[in-house]
Amino acid sequence: MSTSVSLQEPFSYSLNLLLALGAAVLLPLLIMLIIKLIMKGKAIAPKKKEKEQPAPPPIDKDRVRGKYLAIINEIEKKYDSKELDDRAAYLELSSAVRNFVHDYTGANTQNMTLNEIGALGMPSLFNLIKEFYRPEFALDSGETDVKKSIDTARKVVMSWS
Repeated sequence: MSTSVSLQEPFSYSLNLLLALGAAVLLPLLIMLIIKLIMKGKAIAPKKKEKEQPAPPPIDKDRVRGKYLAIINEIEKKYDSKELDDRAAYLELSSAVRNFVHDYTGANTQNMTLNEIGALGMPSLFNLIKEFYRPEFALDSGETDVKKSIDTARKVVMSWS
């Protein structure tokens, strides 16, 4: 039985096809090798020394304390003249005390939760902010004594060391 199909010799395919396939395999490998060599060269290159930042000047603790005592006095005046209600007074007191601690110690207490403040190991700040929490956030804060809280905030600022 004779067939009309004849097989071609294995090496009779076009040389261009073989070169194209070889390039398709070798070209990505060559590109990866070049990229690795470039990246290795960058890693070996000596890094420039960063300029040392001068240490921030020491804070004048008495000036910071005086600034925040003045802010607390201003909050008290606004509260006495009915410019602030209880909630607004507590919000301003909390902000003032948190900013005082930030300026005095560098701790970023401005946006911390009560639990985060508790983890700092600053019991006077924790207890004060805890006292402010309910009047700041609750719709019905119950019995509040803004004047007592103002005095407590003032004592915390004055006794901070």
